[in-house]
Amino acid sequence: MFQAAREKLYNFQDLKSKRERNEPLCESNRNTVHMNTPTEEYDPPFFVEIRCKSIVDYEQHQGRVPIRRQTCVHGMLRCVQNYKDQHFSRRRIGSHSWHPYTIPNVPSSCECMWPVDKYGHQEL
Repeated sequence: MFQAAREKLYNFQDLKSKRERNEPLCESNRNTVHMNTPTEEYDPPFFVEIRCKSIVDYEQHQGRVPIRRQTCVHGMLRCVQNYKDQHFSRRRIGSHSWHPYTIPNVPSSCECMWPVDKYGHQEL
């Protein structure tokens, strides 16, 4: 019985060492935004913005520099900024009732994508 358990453990460790590792192809910046204030409580209490590096550079210079198209895979593909709505529950401090709250268009990822306008549509 112990032998079977030991073999399962070794097999699991072999699988763990062979696990695939993936890395993002586009350079990005992560920023944690804490939501709680002295008068309001949020659930979840924070969210993470993920912005493409080119967008961050543009915003840091307050639009005074042109936005540089960010590429990946030796310049063949494009880094594309994606957005999503972020949903929360919120309540006033001391209250027992929570209410839905949404922040629209939060930067959520920077993905390496196929430029259809350059190479055409791909059937996968």
